[in-house]
Amino acid sequence: MAPEVLQGQPATVPSDIWSLGTLLYELTTGGLPFTGRTDFELSSQILREPPRALPASVPAGRAQELDPLSPMIAAMAVWPLAPLDRHDEAIAQLQRALQVHPDDEVLRGYQHQLIGERYLRQGKFDEAVAEFLAGFDVAFMTGGGPEVMTSLGEAYSSSGIQGFWQRLLDVATARHHRDLALATRESPGHYVTPYKLAELNLRLGNIDRALALLEECYTNRDENVLFIKPWSIVTPRSLMVDGPWWSVRSDPRFLDLLKRLGHP
Repeated sequence: MAPEVLQGQPATVPSDIWSLGTLLYELTTGGLPFTGRTDFELSSQILREPPRALPASVPAGRAQELDPLSPMIAAMAVWPLAPLDRHDEAIAQLQRALQVHPDDEVLRGYQHQLIGERYLRQGKFDEAVAEFLAGFDVAFMTGGGPEVMTSLGEAYSSSGIQGFWQRLLDVATARHHRDLALATRESPGHYVTPYKLAELNLRLGNIDRALALLEECYTNRDENVLFIKPWSIVTPRSLMVDGPWWSVRSDPRFLDLLKRLGHP
């Protein structure tokens, strides 16, 4: 039974993912990730302890052999942990998944991003920035490259986490404008999403600008806004999961957008 269900919360899609992860663990190892002798002991382990590590006898690629989708399932399995503030456990599971699936480039970028978010929630900014620099979002927003990475690292060293976000916003905004100009010239009518710029503005406390960009995304039927809705319906605190939107969860403008997205 998933941790949030044990705490009396309703079962959700992440609860099913957690159960699927338990099944995959059993298929991979022949055992269970938690082994309490009584129902009370088992529930206590699920709520307070990480699952047992995979035995050394299990080959690293075995999980992917059993299910080609297992790399993404490994990433999604930590979603329910964030609302419970079980960030260390989530980080450990994500790092283990990186070891099990070392050659999946897309998964690696996504998981570094998730690990960075967990460190950020804990105020461990050095660790968070290191993970973000290896993650998907920075490469996507900036195009990557050693010069950009060096620039972002220097901004963090000199001005802290806010300096890092500001430099990332500056670089991402410049790239966004170049993409817009290219689209206008070569593919008129092509939509270039400002969703990541909205997130960065929110991280910097530019709430009005962030919500205006988010509204632009909604008006253009940007699929990125759909990623906000699932976090808002898992638990009241689940907007903490993967981005900065939890910080405006009480803003009437944000609540209105969620309502238009079908959130009750």
